[in-house]
Amino acid sequence: MNEYVIRYKNISLRDLNQLGVSDTLLVEVFTRTDLQGIKIADGFAISPKSFWQFIEYNGLEDVRGKLMRELDSEDPESIRRFSQKLSKFIMEASMPTNIYDSIITAYRDLHPDSDCNFVVRNNLLVSHSLNGWQKKGSNSIWNTGGEKNLIKSIQECFAPLYLDSILKKEQICSLNEFLVGVQLLNTSEYTGHGFAYTADPESGFPDVVHISGDWEIGQEILYEQDETIVYKPNFVNGYKSIIQ
Repeated sequence: MNEYVIRYKNISLRDLNQLGVSDTLLVEVFTRTDLQGIKIADGFAISPKSFWQFIEYNGLEDVRGKLMRELDSEDPESIRRFSQKLSKFIMEASMPTNIYDSIITAYRDLHPDSDCNFVVRNNLLVSHSLNGWQKKGSNSIWNTGGEKNLIKSIQECFAPLYLDSILKKEQICSLNEFLVGVQLLNTSEYTGHGFAYTADPESGFPDVVHISGDWEIGQEILYEQDETIVYKPNFVNGYKSIIQ
């Protein structure tokens, strides 16, 4: 497993402690033979190690220390200014060459013929087991392709992760609570795309499947999602299982 970028096809449940729940469970659908009828977009995960090396390489811990002296954590306006300044530093920073090369290699491997549309998202998760996890926050960036856009989008996802690690009262205690994922995105006005969670995405309740879908996802205008919630115990026992 590349220590900076991991292709979805190479991820398994063995990587749960390194990559967190979100992407690990996503690629279980991608790799398990009994789930091959479920189509999901191919992609790769950017490891927490890449994030922290990016921070160290650009000396952002020193920048943070200087900005912290101006921060009043009880004042929303002070937090807003702090966030803007820190985000500016992150967006103007350089991606370390070894991480940059790993990302671009994975991107070209996904779609070698031309630039491809993609979605980049960050996931901030606290995970203790497959059945006990809590979603802490996420951010998705829809993009129209290109290597420069990809790197820019990844740094845009790095910014809120770093900000959250600074501002929240309980500091991130592990490198394994977040990562950035990159997935291919096929945009078309004639097709639909969707998301399925194998547990409730807000509470982590494990006995439901939450499915939502859009037409024309990835376009500038998104419409209200179709949404279905399935109760697993009823489904397994052959009873009516759609509860919402």
